[in-house]
Amino acid sequence: MDLLLRCFTAVIYLSLLYEIAVIRVPSVASTWQLFFVPPRPFSSSLVARVRGWPLPVKLLLLLLPTAISVVVYMLPLAQAIWPLFGEQLHRLQLPLNGLVLAVGTLFCLVGRWAGILAARRLQETEAPIDGAQALHSSGVFGVTRNPVLIGMVMTFFGLWLLFPSWEMAAGFLIFLANMHFRVRLEESFLREEYGASYEQFLLQTRRYL
Repeated sequence: MDLLLRCFTAVIYLSLLYEIAVIRVPSVASTWQLFFVPPRPFSSSLVARVRGWPLPVKLLLLLLPTAISVVVYMLPLAQAIWPLFGEQLHRLQLPLNGLVLAVGTLFCLVGRWAGILAARRLQETEAPIDGAQALHSSGVFGVTRNPVLIGMVMTFFGLWLLFPSWEMAAGFLIFLANMHFRVRLEESFLREEYGASYEQFLLQTRRYL
């Protein structure tokens, strides 16, 4: 079972690598965009204001929580590759019985399926606008406005069930707060870009679930 769990974890991270490196969905709220792309002239969106923040503020409020999120997200992979690493963490005493393992596995699989499906849908459409994809409101985007993020969150939670620790629990909260802020940035840009059509989309579709 231990070897099977480690192999399954490796496959999950390979799918994450595929989504990030191969599909590569652009975002106006990515750390790269916020650090290195100048504000659009005459824009009053939250994205434009954040792009204009001083460098120390960006480092503290953008780069630091992102770095923490990435490190924490990688903890299960580190434990799968090097099991002794897990002994250095403060593990939560969850009963790793068949039910917990099944639920964790299910969350990982559904999360990866939803994330890759949504990312490929974005990739297959027209060229991006200033680093953001065109407006999507059908298919999986008719269920939630942020299916890629939902997939990442489900995967994170599933991995936490398989490798429970207090470090991951704390990092999960930082990850959620950081990504919620990025979602608000995206929304401010899309509201400015698409106007009434995006406002209608906001009324019809939930931000998350």
